[in-house]
Amino acid sequence: MAANFLLLNSDQTELIVLGPEKLRNMVSKQILTLDGITLASSNAVRNLGVISDQDMSFNALAVIFPSGQNHFVDAHDVELIHRVSNIERILEELKEKIIQQEAYDEIRAQQTSQEKMRKLYSGPLKAGDASKEAFYQSLKKHEKMLIDDLS
Repeated sequence: MAANFLLLNSDQTELIVLGPEKLRNMVSKQILTLDGITLASSNAVRNLGVISDQDMSFNALAVIFPSGQNHFVDAHDVELIHRVSNIERILEELKEKIIQQEAYDEIRAQQTSQEKMRKLYSGPLKAGDASKEAFYQSLKKHEKMLIDDLS
């Protein structure tokens, strides 16, 4: 790629593995390095505003935000880091949806809810809008009063 003066943007590069579920599970646990950028596969990726999932079911919810607006979980990151109390239930729900086993174990190893939330923000939630939306839906389910308070 460098020979053609092309560069990957690590903030916008996503990887999805398509194929039979058994093969996907084997391959998706591997980490790929491309042009010095480490890529882990996602269950869903976004291209031109369309979110595609590994099963090609198009069940992933595509949320498109007007230019300059952040997703709810980005706009309220500080409050969420400090105020989410049901992090264990949320992590359990997000496991295998947007959090792979290794990341799940790393997050769970943190001592406090705030440390777990910071680890979630610095890892799986960087995968894009699909992961943020899955997290938001889990927050609405397990932290309804907090979401209502922040809305």
